[in-house]
Amino acid sequence: MRRASPALVAALLLAGCVRAGGIVRDAATGRPIANATLQASNYGWGLRDGQLVWDREKISTTTSGRDGAFSFDVDGGSNLRVRARGYAEVRTSFCPRRTLVLLGGPYPKLATNRRLVFAAALDPADADRAFPPTLAGDLGISAFGSGLGDGAALRIEATGGIRFVPGTGAIPPPPPLPYPRAIELDFKSDCGWLFVSDGKAAVAVIEARPPSGRQDPGRPWTWSLLYAPLPRVGRDGSGR
Repeated sequence: MRRASPALVAALLLAGCVRAGGIVRDAATGRPIANATLQASNYGWGLRDGQLVWDREKISTTTSGRDGAFSFDVDGGSNLRVRARGYAEVRTSFCPRRTLVLLGGPYPKLATNRRLVFAAALDPADADRAFPPTLAGDLGISAFGSGLGDGAALRIEATGGIRFVPGTGAIPPPPPLPYPRAIELDFKSDCGWLFVSDGKAAVAVIEARPPSGRQDPGRPWTWSLLYAPLPRVGRDGSGR
């Protein structure tokens, strides 16, 4: 196999050199966090053992400024790792547009590790110990739109109300009630969480991300989103 010339390698690497960036904030207070260390991994063209390959991993590191703002010399990446003094580390991903990374907040150990299944009933294929399923209808939730397929638009309705909060990383506090009955999402730009209410309090949080789908032979598609039931938040801001 012929080795690529340095000029060709430089041209290929520079072709994807679009800066990704955003801001780091405290999830509870919204204040910017300075001196946070952000590390992104990105796969693209590069050299391995003198050969030009398309899946070379590049690790990029940057630091947030006094205003919490940060930027990379790469266009996004597959993973984003963020650390700051006094906060638990978060591992997340870039948003489609400018990324708002939240650290801290009232739920430092809460993970959206349950599946909210949009189907008439659960079947044996839904059994998953790592991501246990819940029927969306049991939480009074329904979804419509091209996001349940090959598009990016999704409308989610909840009988008790639902509200969108932008960002990624740590889960922020639920916004005050009341919530609107429905929310419209565009996954080409929206990135964050959906807080679900029972009419009295926020009871669950859903990752605002494209749904995952599955189709068994001869059966309709089943779609799901990742979510977590919300623990009660104590007066000190900690999850109970």
